[in-house]
Amino acid sequence: MFLRIAKIADLTQISLIENDAGFHPRSEQQLKKSIQTHRVWVIAANDNDVAGFAIFQQLLDEVELLNIVIAKNEQGKGLGRQLLDEALILLRAEKSSKCLLEVGHKNHGAIKLYSSMGFEKVGVRKNYYTLPSGSQDALLFVKLLQQEIDHE
Repeated sequence: MFLRIAKIADLTQISLIENDAGFHPRSEQQLKKSIQTHRVWVIAANDNDVAGFAIFQQLLDEVELLNIVIAKNEQGKGLGRQLLDEALILLRAEKSSKCLLEVGHKNHGAIKLYSSMGFEKVGVRKNYYTLPSGSQDALLFVKLLQQEIDHE
């Protein structure tokens, strides 16, 4: 599997993966706009088979991970870690200073992944997500990117 920049031609596959994830899926139009205006990478087996994607928003020298999703049939293979790790390497090389993200406090798999990759919890947004079963807090995480270059 390799990382590449998302193309409009990937939109159908990205939308299917997003909708299958089931947690407040973005519309195809919103995903198209993200491909056009944000940093969107896909992880793929070849140029056509998208296994997952990540959307980052650039904010000056910082980036925010808006979404990362791996297709259900590809989960558990380390692709989320590979996608995030390779994207962070590219962002670090482009001089991004830090990566921010938020995650539902019940998303234990994602929290474990982010923590193992050096993200640190820096805050909580109470009742941030509205779900059919009620609300859920969002945990805020940050990873400093440039300090890793300075210490290498």
